[in-house]
Amino acid sequence: MIPNCRDFLRRPLDPGYVEIPRVRPWYMRGGSLQPERSKSTSPESRTELIFPEEAPNEDRIPEQLMYVPPGTPKNQEDASTPLKKILLWNGINSWGGTRPGRGVFIREKCPVSSCAVTTSRGDAATADLVLFKVRRMGTSFVYI
Repeated sequence: MIPNCRDFLRRPLDPGYVEIPRVRPWYMRGGSLQPERSKSTSPESRTELIFPEEAPNEDRIPEQLMYVPPGTPKNQEDASTPLKKILLWNGINSWGGTRPGRGVFIREKCPVSSCAVTTSRGDAATADLVLFKVRRMGTSFVYI
């Protein structure tokens, strides 16, 4: 029996191990497990390993996808909730059909859906995050 999804995702598997968690995380096909808001109010008290120095040489993507920052609004659908602006510097076409706005976050049931995608470079000064996508020798790199 798996105590929780985080332990399952973090634990190395031996070659004969085939147990699959009963409830998949929200980001997997058919997944419904949603993360809880982090209770820690400071990085020192946080138990989630989301930054490189907290888990060197480990894949932190499952931890990051199951992390909800403590200041995240409880009702993210409320019209008064401020949105985090994500600027896709290279335009929308290089991101596989993503559209401007917050639709992708709502459609994918992202636990932090108070974000909006934009492609207007004029928003650079006020964007909360700017993503640059570079393709070299058949491989895509994303720079933040």
